[in-house]
Amino acid sequence: METCRTHPPHPSHCLGIFHRENPLNDSFNIILFDLILMILITTMPRLLLKPLKNEFCMQILDIPVYTSMLLLLTTLMMGTCSGWICFIYDPIRQYMTNKRRTILHTPPGTELSISAGIHNEECVAGFINLIETSHPTITSPFAVYAIHLFEVVGHAFPVFIDHNKPERPPKYINYKNIHDALKLYQNPITEYVKLHSYTVATVKRTMQHDICNLALKYKATLILLPFCNKRVGNLAGSELVRHVYGKQSINSRVLANSPCSIGILIDKGHPNNHIVMQYYHQLFFRRCVVLFLGGANSREALACADRMAPNPEVSLMVIRFLSYNNIGDDEMEKKLDEGVATWFWVKNERNYMVVYRVVVVSNGEVTLSAIQALGNETIELWMMGRKQGINQVLLEGLSKLSENPEWGVIGDYVASTDFYSTTSVLVIHQQIMRG
Repeated sequence: METCRTHPPHPSHCLGIFHRENPLNDSFNIILFDLILMILITTMPRLLLKPLKNEFCMQILDIPVYTSMLLLLTTLMMGTCSGWICFIYDPIRQYMTNKRRTILHTPPGTELSISAGIHNEECVAGFINLIETSHPTITSPFAVYAIHLFEVVGHAFPVFIDHNKPERPPKYINYKNIHDALKLYQNPITEYVKLHSYTVATVKRTMQHDICNLALKYKATLILLPFCNKRVGNLAGSELVRHVYGKQSINSRVLANSPCSIGILIDKGHPNNHIVMQYYHQLFFRRCVVLFLGGANSREALACADRMAPNPEVSLMVIRFLSYNNIGDDEMEKKLDEGVATWFWVKNERNYMVVYRVVVVSNGEVTLSAIQALGNETIELWMMGRKQGINQVLLEGLSKLSENPEWGVIGDYVASTDFYSTTSVLVIHQQIMRG
């Protein structure tokens, strides 16, 4: 692509939907909650215990009855307060933001903040490959906040470790291999990738809060979540959910609460290599395909692909699916799709490493046939939006094929072992505005 060419305006400017955070509103909510909690704690005991302090009651009631009533009212008071606190306090509310934290709405030339959840050593190489494929540079740097999730069992206390600080982690936390691999990756590229490493040891049911809190604290644009490659390589697609239910449920809870966009990486490449050997074997995905089926998630996937397009070592193919005779189209979604797709192609039309095609289909079976016709073992990464906003005509007849709601119908099909087993898959879910 010629450097003198004038690029089209970024979609974040065209769509005009930047939202500014309102710290005053967040502070007001915190103060209001604290005020209500203080009122409940200070007034409820007085209201419930006041009748028992009446002299007449104390005269007619003997000590055992008085004590029983006191215990009953105390229990009632605690139950009432707990109920009100649970009703008023919603832990998900803290993740609600009125600012767009997506790749699509991140202006070019600004730092891209990424939070990555790591369950084990198998996850690291895939994340490193994806970050390098996305082509961080000095003018477009990345800030990566990698959090190693270690499950606590028994009576061990939850622990949060910042590896950038001189702390000595508990001996029962095995973090060294992952932390060393991240350091090995970052050392030569500190100018354009700032990597911060953390380890959290906690129970599985609260891990989504650690991931979302880290993303919220550092204003992450994207949360990367793994799906273990060893199990994906050994199981049929219909068995994936049942055999990795624990990690799958964590991903589901993050999808429900996330303050930014999410990418779920199913990395099926090199399952038997050691983590460091993986890193030296393949530094990035060289041949990538984007399946653009429409909707907000597909637009986010295309924005993610646009970050990869300038990488001279990466060939990128974008396949846009349209319904025959525009049947089933949502006019608003189609206009947004058209705007982003046109922006992408005009920007990259002179890049010989980028190919853009349009495929017209009439139902889901034709959609799968078109994907199968594209597929070959030279493709190393498939990217697609999760599910929302897709014209249902493109997926007609495929609902029974989907076993994993995290990935959507197309993501589930491409990630299954019936499809090219060494091909990795990135499923993108754009941030949902909840504030």
